[in-house]
Amino acid sequence: MKNYSELTLTDDYLFSQVMKDESVCKPFLEMLLEIKIAKIEYLQEQKELNLFPDSKGVRLDVYLEGDGKVYNIEMQAGRDQYLICRMRYYRAAIDIDMMMRGSGYRELKPVYIIFLCRFDPIGKGLARYTLRKYCEETGEKIDDGQTEIVYNVNAYERAGRGKVRELLRYLATGEAQEPEVKEFAKKIARFKETQQWRKGNMKYELDLQDARIEGKEEGIAEGIEIGRSEGLEEGLEKGHSEGRYETLLLIIENGVKQGLTPEQTAALTGLTVDEVEALRKRIR
Repeated sequence: MKNYSELTLTDDYLFSQVMKDESVCKPFLEMLLEIKIAKIEYLQEQKELNLFPDSKGVRLDVYLEGDGKVYNIEMQAGRDQYLICRMRYYRAAIDIDMMMRGSGYRELKPVYIIFLCRFDPIGKGLARYTLRKYCEETGEKIDDGQTEIVYNVNAYERAGRGKVRELLRYLATGEAQEPEVKEFAKKIARFKETQQWRKGNMKYELDLQDARIEGKEEGIAEGIEIGRSEGLEEGLEKGHSEGRYETLLLIIENGVKQGLTPEQTAALTGLTVDEVEALRKRIR
């Protein structure tokens, strides 16, 4: 996990937080799809769809309804070989959610599922892939109201000209050149300075800290177990490639800087005092 100061719009945490603001989400979607939205009727980040007790739930980065259409926008930084299958499941979950809220078949709204990727999930080098149904025999498109769009932001140079290209450039590089994209980038920068964002970051930082502590504790426990079963030095060296050895050294080094006694460090790590002293000597 990154520190929040390092987050960019391609990190799903910042993306979902920023998109809660309609003044940010609306122009972003309009630039991305080259459309105009008269009014956003409903906007929710991290929307959860738990359809049935035993079914796999879905958490959507950004879900909004406007002008009689539904939009789901997802930021995907890491590679996902099952991305297309995920889109299929998301599409089904959104439809079922609308049906459970009282819609009939004729009342199902058109749905746009949009994934912004830092990689090329289709592998053809394009900046945008638009996926719809078609009849294999006639080659004609079947309009069932479902549209899936995948953007490969790193291929922004192949997005033609105009705002879409410049918006993808901004996502890929952080550079904003087109006037409307520049204004959008300023909104993101201002958002990161707001009190609302800072409050949200308190939870993010706590989660980050918990993840680091959990990782350290796991490394310590595994290193100690190996050390005790095979001899501390040999066991720790075996765990070197997985970070266990470095984890113990880092904790002991920080303990020295903070003025902890060998006994306090031993209580923190679960090592004996002699083991702590031996590692302190190695650090020196």
